[in-house]
Amino acid sequence: MIITRVNPNEIFEELLRFAFKVYTCTGGTYPIHGWGDRKPPVGDWNAFREAYEDVLRWRIREEFDEFYLGRSRESGEIVSTLAISYGLSRKNLPWVSEKMKRRKNAVLLTFFLVCPRGKGYGISMLLHGVSHVRKQNKCPFIISPADSEAIDYFKRRGFVEFERFEDYVVLRYPLHVLRKKR
Repeated sequence: MIITRVNPNEIFEELLRFAFKVYTCTGGTYPIHGWGDRKPPVGDWNAFREAYEDVLRWRIREEFDEFYLGRSRESGEIVSTLAISYGLSRKNLPWVSEKMKRRKNAVLLTFFLVCPRGKGYGISMLLHGVSHVRKQNKCPFIISPADSEAIDYFKRRGFVEFERFEDYVVLRYPLHVLRKKR
């Protein structure tokens, strides 16, 4: 996989199609934020586009400060995405708690989508994001639905539970995990 920083507006249509692919492959589990009560039936492209196109445009504008794309070396297709959101206290994101917003160095790793699964694309993208944020002396957080299998995935990769907020679990990556031993 090749990871590059991109402007998501420049690949919007391709990104929307990838989000639909992930939505379909996960049975509607991901992407998780921004639906309101307009969540479309799984596998219905037209309904997905109608429901999520404006949501994705809003997220790109309001939430994403940096955007990374993973492409397959073989096919060039998108296989993973990750957005990074800084300055959480200044953002109006309903899935981010006040407790998390008060954390001075908190950074949200969001729009973490992977398809296909089981090829190492997810862990490569996740570690890229964690490493990038840690180099800036920031603390990476991830928000996942409380009933999601992803919570165990993130915990196996070093994240720990920070809090439960509404229907979500907020996980953070502890500082000691990346510190080098002296």
